[in-house]
Amino acid sequence: MTCLRVEFEKSDEVFEKIKTLISGLDENLQFKIMLVCEEIITNQIRHADFGGKTPDVRVCFDLKSQNGVVILFKDNAKKFNLIKKEDPDITKSLDDTKAGGLGIFLVKKYAKKLSFDYQNGYNTVEVEL
Repeated sequence: MTCLRVEFEKSDEVFEKIKTLISGLDENLQFKIMLVCEEIITNQIRHADFGGKTPDVRVCFDLKSQNGVVILFKDNAKKFNLIKKEDPDITKSLDDTKAGGLGIFLVKKYAKKLSFDYQNGYNTVEVEL
């Protein structure tokens, strides 16, 4: 498993490292991986409550085969299960919809498996694509 540390002020660098790491995979799978990583990492940066602690955020990859990958997102923020976040109402027009929530909705739709765990002060979201 390959793990990358996410430094908030250098998030662009981690996205470039992820692109390099997955460059040999199918383009459709690469797109899904990047979307999932950008959505979850961006949410960690913008919304996670670290309660005054220095953020410890990591993204880890298990590149099982050319047809699939498991991604673990870990952070030491207060417990928050993004999987339980209510899905947006996609039947409404864009003008009648609040901003936010669509990215996590897409993560849920792309994932073959999605799970959450909180142990030893760390949130862990596992996404299998």
